[in-house]
Amino acid sequence: LVRSIADDDVDVLDPLVTCGLGGRTWEDVPAFPFADVRKTVESVPELPPALAEAVGDTGDVEAALARAFYWIRDHIKYGALASALEIMESPERAEKLVDAGIGDCKDVSFLLAVACRQLGIPYEFVLVSTQHGLVFEDLPADQFDHVILRARIGDEWRYLDAASAYGIFDGTPVAFQGLRGLVDSDPPTLVTLPEDAAERNGQQVRETILDTDDGWLRTRVEVAFTGHVARWVDELLKDESLATRDRLHAAASGLRRVLPDVRVEDFERGRDTSCSDSLRFAVVGRRARTVPLGDLRVGSFAVTIPGLSGFEVNDGEIRDRFVFPFAQDIHYRLAAEPGVRGAIRAVSTAPPMDNGICVSTEEKGEDCLFERRLKLKRRTLTGPDLDHLAATVDQVEAVTRVVITLAGTQEVSGKRPG
Repeated sequence: LVRSIADDDVDVLDPLVTCGLGGRTWEDVPAFPFADVRKTVESVPELPPALAEAVGDTGDVEAALARAFYWIRDHIKYGALASALEIMESPERAEKLVDAGIGDCKDVSFLLAVACRQLGIPYEFVLVSTQHGLVFEDLPADQFDHVILRARIGDEWRYLDAASAYGIFDGTPVAFQGLRGLVDSDPPTLVTLPEDAAERNGQQVRETILDTDDGWLRTRVEVAFTGHVARWVDELLKDESLATRDRLHAAASGLRRVLPDVRVEDFERGRDTSCSDSLRFAVVGRRARTVPLGDLRVGSFAVTIPGLSGFEVNDGEIRDRFVFPFAQDIHYRLAAEPGVRGAIRAVSTAPPMDNGICVSTEEKGEDCLFERRLKLKRRTLTGPDLDHLAATVDQVEAVTRVVITLAGTQEVSGKRPG
């Protein structure tokens, strides 16, 4: 039996063909030997010492599994060794993998399964397709090229991909959200992997204008990321730190994707994604030069949404397709020191919007200039939906860019007079 579909009909990049044998069911299909791997998991007497040390206290099993996930993701480099075939069904497999520090998707999922078993957490392996995502459900066949693990935490299945450097514990892998996967339940079952709620991928920005010395708007920005965007930004900052000569240069270079206008004077790094799904940091620096406008001065600066990553899909030609990879919840609060606030004559506004892709609101506050909230849905835009794209991009720009009009003095201190 053969099934094929053209890329004009569904959201895939290339024509896709799958072949299989007639009369088969999904129980006959798995290329990943679920039963044999489960037996090997059950045969492992205990966690390898290095992994056990990382897991630590097992009183809170969810937190313990999270520590196991972070350790496996960050310590097992992706790769495959031919010699590993000799231990595939051996109780020593887990210890050998940890000692080698290298493994593929099957190996890291195996280690996570061993951790789940030790912690008493139900688990199942899940086969997914990284190349196309699409699964022909009426043609049971080996349509998969990747394996991840799902663990039962409370009443929720948590989908874990420790083979990806960008994998997080509290969120479905970005590439597989909304797609079908084959689970090693009894019998094997096709399931739809869940899409993250916007609140799981957050960006909270609290910015305070400190002064306007030397004709610059100088601010302190406190940023907290959660979920996939946290891991993405954290990896970006780490990469930049390897390519620059000191801490501030590394911060300035990495922060261009978050605070594109900032000239960093000080940088404080808080929580990072080596042991959590969150990232926090604070930056002090010059955000914008003010320019004269009549008897006033005007300055403008922006916050970038790094996880927005809207992009046009193409395969050598311009395609009518635009992708927002995951839902996000952005909260931006802007305040000013009392002396500066007294000199502010106007602040740009962001009109509320709800177009089915993004929802935004703005509120004024007694202790701040405004609080803006933006929620973006995970969407692939094609055909008529593309009509919303320009308005969405404009609205994001309005929410994340600020224009400040000040009294015409060159310098305004943030401190109260006297």
